[in-house]
Amino acid sequence: MPWIVMNDGAEVSLAFPSRDVLSPKTIAHHLSTINRFTGAALRPYSVAEHSLLVAELLRDHFCLDVHAQFAGLMHDAHEAITGDQSTPSKSEIGPGWDLFEDRFSDLVATHFQYRTALICYQREIRLADRMALFIERQQLLPHLQPCGAPSTPWPVFARVDRVASVDLTTEERQAMTWRQWRDLFINRFVELDDARRATKPTTTHALHIHSEAS
Repeated sequence: MPWIVMNDGAEVSLAFPSRDVLSPKTIAHHLSTINRFTGAALRPYSVAEHSLLVAELLRDHFCLDVHAQFAGLMHDAHEAITGDQSTPSKSEIGPGWDLFEDRFSDLVATHFQYRTALICYQREIRLADRMALFIERQQLLPHLQPCGAPSTPWPVFARVDRVASVDLTTEERQAMTWRQWRDLFINRFVELDDARRATKPTTTHALHIHSEAS
């Protein structure tokens, strides 16, 4: 039976995973040490930093409540187990990857009780994710090929709002270590988790969200 070792020594079965091995600290550790874009960014750029950006966009650009922000923060939490596979690679692997990834996405969402919020705010989270991707592509990836030709445009950006207020290239961000991003992720998790448990959702799905958390 295939299994992997987590940072705290826990062993996770990939076929029959248990929710007991998941914790905010474990997820934060893994996400803060996994680089996006298969390491192609101009600086180390982790899934944890990306997740914090998505939650920030849901708050500042979409003006959504803490339930949406928490779901946005955790939308890639399953990658602590699956790793961050590039979108082109996922397409090449095919449906098998989706089934594998969904197994752990559902596991994490159920364990931390944000499945309904993830469904309710699915559209906004997807848009915030693409906005974050656009910012990352523009600021952290090269724009020229080795031959000097411009990089190929990404079709996914055809209908993405541009956000000029987020700067991923500041000296402060570039100087931060993976441990600092880990701690920021944990702190934001605790802050949003406490707030969502004390705040009623602002959507018509409030009853379902509170039923899930009970």
